[in-house]
Amino acid sequence: MNDILPAFVDFFDLAVPTFTIIAAVTLLACLLMWAANRAIHRHQIGLIGAFAIIGGCPGLIAGYSQQEIAGAFLSGLITIVAALGTYALGKESLAIYRPAIPFVIAATAFTAVGGFAAGSYAKKQWLLYDQGVQDRRDEMQMVELPVERERQLLNLRALAAKQAEPVSRQDLDRIR
Repeated sequence: MNDILPAFVDFFDLAVPTFTIIAAVTLLACLLMWAANRAIHRHQIGLIGAFAIIGGCPGLIAGYSQQEIAGAFLSGLITIVAALGTYALGKESLAIYRPAIPFVIAATAFTAVGGFAAGSYAKKQWLLYDQGVQDRRDEMQMVELPVERERQLLNLRALAAKQAEPVSRQDLDRIR
């Protein structure tokens, strides 16, 4: 049970901050859009939220993996979304989505950065946990096991001296 617990903790360390960032950035983008246009449609909220998820999830993956290719992928994704948004802004797209395009681009970029930060933090916590486990394992092998073996050997010698019988080979093999 204790071996599986860090996986659940790690999942919550990843999911909760990322979805909190996605929700906060979506809400902030919608509030800024409402302040700029004094009108916001539910389809625009959905578009902003969808692109916030598109930015946050790859950002989380890039931050957790900490590989160069993941960072390059994240930069490429933000560039593609920005180019797509700029293209849609200039073309004859649905008029209802046109005011939301700048906020979509901003939400994607900010959630990608937030997801990257959450992933990096979770990776750092996992590495600290792993280092603690390794330190405990080393301490057990170097300190506690030799001390326990010596204690058992002394007890066995005392028992053998009390009984005046030689220690059997099986007893010696058991403590080695």
